[in-house]
Parts: sequence; C-alpha cells; structure tokens
Amino acid sequence: ADRYPVSRQSHADSEPQLCVCVCLPVPRAALKTASVGRVDRVMVEAQSRTKWGRDELKVELELHQLGLPVSPLPKGVRKRWLDWSTAGEGVGGSPQSTRSPTTSLHHVEQRLQKAAERRKEQQARIVQQARSRPRKLPRAVSTTCARRSAQFQALEARLANAEMRRERHLNSKRQPPFLQRLGVESRRRAVLRRRQQAATLLQTSWKTFQHKHKTTKQLAQDFLATDVLELVSPEGLEPEIVPGSETQQGPSPFRRRVRTFEDAAGCLQSPNTLRTLKALMDRLESRRAMHGDSSSDDLTAPLMRRLYPKLPAGAAVPHYNPRVMLSSVMICEHPDVVFNAEGTVELELSASAGSMLKKLRSLLDHVTRQPASPEWGGRFFHLLKVWDQSWIDYLSAFVSWKVQDAEALEQELIDIATKMETSRLEKCGADAASSRVLNSSDLQGIVQQVEFDLQLLRDRIRKLTGGAGVERMEAALVKAVSDFQAEQRRVAAEDSAIAAILEGHGDEYAPNDANRGSRQQGVPTNGAAGKGHSANTRLSRIYAALYTKY
Repeated sequence: ADRYPVSRQSHADSEPQLCVCVCLPVPRAALKTASVGRVDRVMVEAQSRTKWGRDELKVELELHQLGLPVSPLPKGVRKRWLDWSTAGEGVGGSPQSTRSPTTSLHHVEQRLQKAAERRKEQQARIVQQARSRPRKLPRAVSTTCARRSAQFQALEARLANAEMRRERHLNSKRQPPFLQRLGVESRRRAVLRRRQQAATLLQTSWKTFQHKHKTTKQLAQDFLATDVLELVSPEGLEPEIVPGSETQQGPSPFRRRVRTFEDAAGCLQSPNTLRTLKALMDRLESRRAMHGDSSSDDLTAPLMRRLYPKLPAGAAVPHYNPRVMLSSVMICEHPDVVFNAEGTVELELSASAGSMLKKLRSLLDHVTRQPASPEWGGRFFHLLKVWDQSWIDYLSAFVSWKVQDAEALEQELIDIATKMETSRLEKCGADAASSRVLNSSDLQGIVQQVEFDLQLLRDRIRKLTGGAGVERMEAALVKAVSDFQAEQRRVAAEDSAIAAILEGHGDEYAPNDANRGSRQQGVPTNGAAGKGHSANTRLSRIYAALYTKY
C-alpha cells in the first residue's frame, strides 16, 4: 500500500471492508482468512483443477512478490508457485502468460473496486428494504381489512337479497289462487276483508272462553265470594278487629268478622271452596308458565314430594296446592288450636303464612279491579311473581312443621298401638287361638276389637308417613310381644323359686309345727305375744331366704 499511493487513495475513498477473490485448486475447508493491511478479509473460492485461470494465479503471485501476507496454502502448491515465479514461466511452462507486477496490481485494484461497488449497492438495497418494511406492514393490514370488509358487505348483500326473495316466495304461496288472479286494488280489499274476519273470529273465541271457562277475574271473584280471606287485608293495610262486631271499623274496604273455629273449619272444608280455589290456582299456574317464569318449579317439586311421599316417581307435581293454602288461613286465625307448642318452626310458619295471604289478597284485589281482557300490564305479573316467592317460603316452612308434627303424631299412634297390644296380651295371653280364648266370648270380642283398632292405626300411619311408618309400628308391636313374653318368663321363674323355698321349709311353716319351733328356741307358746312372735319369725325367714338366694 505504501508503494502504490493511488491504490491506497482509492481504497481510502471506498469502504474499509475489501474483498479479494482468488480461484485456487484446493477445497474451501483447507483455506483460512488473513488480514492484509486495509484488506481485512481474503475470500477464496475453490474451483476444479481444470478451471484454473492464469490471471488469478499471477495475481496471487504478484501479491506474494510484493510481500503481502496471503492465506496459507499447502506446501506443495506454494512450492510450485515459487518455482514458477522464479523461472518466469506461466502455468504449464508457457512464458507468454506472465505479467508485470504493475499490470497485475492494477487488475487487482479494478476487481476490488468493482467488488466494493457491488457491496455498496447491496448495502443500500438492504437499507432501503429495512426502511420500507414498517411502511408496508400497515399498508398490508389496511389492505387486508379493506378486502375483508368488502367480502362481508358482499355477503350481507347476498343474505338480504336471499331474505327478500324468500319473503316474496312465501307471500306468493300464502295468498290463495283467487287473490293472485285479482288486481292490486281488489287484492288489497280482499286482504282487509280477511283481517276483519280474523279479528271477528278472535273476539268470538274470547267471548266463548269467557262463558265456558271463565276469566281470571271471574275466578278471583268467585273465590273471594267464599269468604275464605275475609279476615285478611291486602299488604300495607292493617285494620283493627273488633270482637263480636259484624263489620270492621277502619280504613279497609273489606268486610272483617271474627269467626269461631267451627265456622272457619266448615268454610274451609266446603267442596265449593276447594273447587273454586283449585280452579283459581290452576289458572294462576298457567299464567305463570305462559309468562315464562318456571324457575321456581325446581324448588317446589321436592317440597311437594316430601309432603306427599305416595306420589309416583314419574307423576307431575303441582306447583300450588289448595289444601296447603287453606291450612294457612286456619294457622292465621286459630294458631292456638293448630299448634301443639310454640317454637321457632311454629313462629316462622305463622309469619310466612300471614305474609303469603296478604300478597294473595293484593293480587286478587288487583285482578278484580282490572277489566277482563286477554292482555294485562306488567303490574299483574309483578304481583304474581311476588306472591309466588312468598308461596315458596310458606311451603318450605309448612313442610318442615308438617314433617316434625307428623313424626310426633306417628310416635303417639305407635304408643297407642303398643298399649293396646300389651293389654290384649295380658288379658288373652300370647296365643289368641288357645282354648281359653275360644271358650270365652268376651275374650274373643277383645281380640277382634284390638285387631280392628290396629288396622285403623296402620291406615292412619300409612297416610301420615307412608310405608316406613307402618314398618316402625310393626316393629314396635313385635317388641311389645317379646317384652310381654320376657316378663311372663320372669314372673314364672319367681313363682317357681318361691314355691321351691316354701317346699324346702314346709316343716317350719306348717301350722302344727309352730309351737315346736318356738319351743326349740325357748320362746313361750301360750299367749298372744307368743303367737305374734312366731308369725313374725316365719315372715322374716321367708324374706331372708328370698333376698339371700335371689
């Protein structure tokens, strides 16, 4: 580089990274890279032996003659180059192929400059690609979004067109043939006439339903006419009750009258009351189902099955029960007669029953004030939903109290059956077919009456708690029989023991041997004192023998 300033200047103006390519007959793996002044890297490309170029060999030779370090080559190849350069001959011994060092160096300079230009162009192209890449990405995203939006709009247009064609086709099919043959004005008149006929048919159907099945308003009025809820005021009104008065003095517009237990029971057990209430509750249940509020069925179904265990597994469970609802009226009017005790369950049941009846009265009051029409406002469904929730609370408390009361009543009935069976065993014995019972008409009557009463108790318990209660009753009767037989064996054992003791001491307790025993002990036999002393002695000996042995 010092001997050729022009070349150095050209190198200084270009990139600092320069590359020299020399074709050699050796593989790439046998060559290494070396640093030559400003020449940082020498890249050698291996070619086959037949493609050796004399110019490339001379360039390598000139570099070697200039004293510039090059990539290490195998010793045989380097020795051949040295011999060729010393002899001044070209490859293959041809002297015409030699070049001067100046020509070879200029050739290398040109090749290096071209390589630098190509590298500079490549770097500029890479920089341009790198700078344009972030711009291309948003452009590609926006292009993709635009394409998808166009596809979506085209799809929506196709769907709208298909819907319009379908509607047109269906309309053409719905119209009868005579309408299709008419003109536009005649067709319009025919459509109006058909609509009027449909409206008339709807009105006729509604009037027929009113007379045949009764509306909800009529059902509510019929139920209120039974005076079941005469002591219940709507929610928010608390009128005062005046005992013994026919009407109520206060802000409530409803009649209030104090009823006795017999009057209330007669009103609630009336077939007309049960029939009217059942029709009303069925209508309320259908309206609730029509409104789409069926989530509470999952809460009432298990409670109803627990309350009525005899219901079949696949049978439909009613959501409302008229008898359970009528029980709430009796609970509110006469709690002292209905409840055997005053506990937490009873207080909760009484509160839930009163709240449920008040909400029912508010619902029925709203129904009776509304005109009879197929469509009502949202107020009715709101009141119906509120009452349904209070019904679920009352039903839950009622089932808890009923199950608890049923268990207590079942235990009482079982105790009665056990006492009856024990009394029969004591009078007639364990064997009802014995000759002693068969020969006595009184004992036979006792056996028959006890069997009849036990059958009544079984039926009552089966209705109360089902087959499980009957099984518990039978187990209690078996236990009563076994206890009676055990008691009989114990009494027989005691009797036999006493008889054995008396038989073993018969000489002492005999009447003729009383004086003999007293004389042996030195006790005087004459006089009342002597007789009493001998009797007390015999009793003390008997008690001592019994307590000592048993």
